[in-house]
Amino acid sequence: MGTISLAGRPLEQGRVGKFAPAGHLYVIYEDDNNNEYVLSAYTSGTGVTGFIDVEDYNGAYLVPYEYSSEKYINQKYTDRVTLELGDRAAEDVFNIMMQYAAHVDNERIRYFSVAQNSNSFAASLLDVVGL
Repeated sequence: MGTISLAGRPLEQGRVGKFAPAGHLYVIYEDDNNNEYVLSAYTSGTGVTGFIDVEDYNGAYLVPYEYSSEKYINQKYTDRVTLELGDRAAEDVFNIMMQYAAHVDNERIRYFSVAQNSNSFAASLLDVVGL
């Protein structure tokens, strides 16, 4: 039975080990074969402004962890919590999240570092599936 987790980490600033006073949230889906997939958003701009850009792999939002930008982050700085889905299958819930991610990506929503960012994207993913 697959799982969905919410993961978070501080944002690195410049040098490795130096952190900005901000964080980054993203969703991880682990399938029945222990393969992990990341659903995450970033800015297509300067890091402060631009558009929300949902990470994709070969045009799909099912991004294998090893091909995601998160693989470059030292995992000792990342925390995650497995979400309680009740009797719903993780694959079904994640498919709804990916559909929502496609809508967000296609709408070209403005990114604002303190309001509409990766964290609000992750919160919206949870909200759309009732978590």
